Amino acid sequence: MVRFNTVVPLFKARKVFFPIERKQEDTMLEAMNELSLVSVSGFRSKHDDFLDTISMLSSLNPWKPSEEAPMVESGKGEGMWDIDVDDSPIDRMASYIV
Repeated sequence: MVRFNTVVPLFKARKVFFPIERKQEDTMLEAMNELSLVSVSGFRSKHDDFLDTISMLSSLNPWKPSEEAPMVESGKGEGMWDIDVDDSPIDRMASYIV
């Protein structure tokens, strides 16, 4: 509960967003149910896995990628982006560890 209370200000400041296109999926419905059962006295939900995960937000160190980094869509069609870096080795032995 102590860790969860450190992220409550993020919710109050409307800095936490959930994907609206997934709001009817079972996982999001369960997550919202767990959140709705949080009270000042503690967690009233039978399961608290999502709440534990949310509580860990306070220990994350967010960063904004450089605007100069070349970004490309990952190709999975899910709106995911990745840095466009050719990280393939020059030859097969270039990545061999002895």
